[in-house]
Amino acid sequence: MVEVGELVEVLFASGLSTRRTSRVLEVLYGMKLSSQTASRLAAVGAEEVRRWKGRRLEEFYPVVFLDATFFPLRRGNKVEKEPIYIALGIRRDRRREILGWWEGGGGESAQLWEEILVEMSHRGLKRGLLFVGDGLRGLEGAVRRVFSDSWFQPCLLHAVRRTLLKVRVRDRKDIADELKALYRASDREQGRQRFERFKERWMGVYPKVVAWWEEYLESLTHFLEFPPEIRGMIYTTNQLERLLKELKRRLKVMDMLPEEERADKILYLILHDLNERYQRRKLRGFEEAIEKHLDSISSELREKICAQTQLS
Repeated sequence: MVEVGELVEVLFASGLSTRRTSRVLEVLYGMKLSSQTASRLAAVGAEEVRRWKGRRLEEFYPVVFLDATFFPLRRGNKVEKEPIYIALGIRRDRRREILGWWEGGGGESAQLWEEILVEMSHRGLKRGLLFVGDGLRGLEGAVRRVFSDSWFQPCLLHAVRRTLLKVRVRDRKDIADELKALYRASDREQGRQRFERFKERWMGVYPKVVAWWEEYLESLTHFLEFPPEIRGMIYTTNQLERLLKELKRRLKVMDMLPEEERADKILYLILHDLNERYQRRKLRGFEEAIEKHLDSISSELREKICAQTQLS
């Protein structure tokens, strides 16, 4: 089958309107694209996509969010939902940056995340203070194997939601209130004290739930090491979830993504556009809070960061 970008160029050269070109793409590829997107698609080459996906990253991002969403993708004659992995970084200048996207596999995989992290390290990323992800088993280990000096923060809101699904309805409000008190603690010591009260009350009723929180408490409360001004940004993957929601909204006009290279062009158009929007806006208070945090961490760790990223 003709490569979709080439076909769009031929159709335009033959005098077809963008509206009719969109209709041809829908019939041949199942691609429901707006006439504006069809016009932009004609100008995008595979090499441009590869260059942007493989571009150099900054050496240091204070926070990196990791998550995936699922969307139908055609491979040969079969269409199945596959994960689209996306990494979003917050830079020291308070701007967000889409670090990349990757497709593949039948389900989200920590092993593939590890390969993605290695790729990002080869593209220049040396360190993040904090990687934030959902509760995917093995993801924390993948982060620590590639970026051994970084912390991993599981999404706290995901953890709370999963917990509430495992308890009786009549207990949910009390448990939710106690967990909320935990993540609103002033520091990790107060968070530990509040967990001990939670443990004392619920261990006899929900021992597996309490044991899980005790096992992961250190990771779940890494965000309490950061200034209060930015904790709401970093104890959850909400920053990236909003991006994924917008991506799915824009893909909604399509029943599926076409085969991989064509899918890459479509994802490039959407994510490149969103990335440009991120570059125009700064997160309020983030830069000052990160500088404050870097000033407060141990001199040994700061020297390591400066040595790796030339941030002295």
